[in-house]
Amino acid sequence: MDKLWRTFLLATLCYCLPVSLNAQDKKSLVCGADLEGGIPYLFGDKDDPVGFEVDLMNALAKMLGRPIKLEHADFESLIATVDRGDVDFALNGLEISPQNLRQARFTRPYYIYQLQLIARIDDDRFTTLEDCQAQGLTVGTLGG
Repeated sequence: MDKLWRTFLLATLCYCLPVSLNAQDKKSLVCGADLEGGIPYLFGDKDDPVGFEVDLMNALAKMLGRPIKLEHADFESLIATVDRGDVDFALNGLEISPQNLRQARFTRPYYIYQLQLIARIDDDRFTTLEDCQAQGLTVGTLGG
């Protein structure tokens, strides 16, 4: 009888689940992202971007059963854009730093990376940041 009861309960849950999902608010969520973020995150045409974060946004929309609209926001002001309520959330490789943690809540990291120096293949002047500093070289990076 216990197995029959569990089967009935599971069947009832499966039957009711789509009804409860359909009853949810279907209003679009607004995702803030810097559309100039670059490969592999977000790149291409601003009206039809592609990249790793677009795939994440589409998977989230499917999982939530709600459309998600992408809205441009400068990378440096993403947290402020969320804080003002201009967007519902940001999806743009923000670092989980002590400063950012004081201003926003974060999910588990979805992309783990390491910092690295990249130079032309024929440039062997340096292998570390210390080499760059000692030689007075300029290193380009995003802010933060």
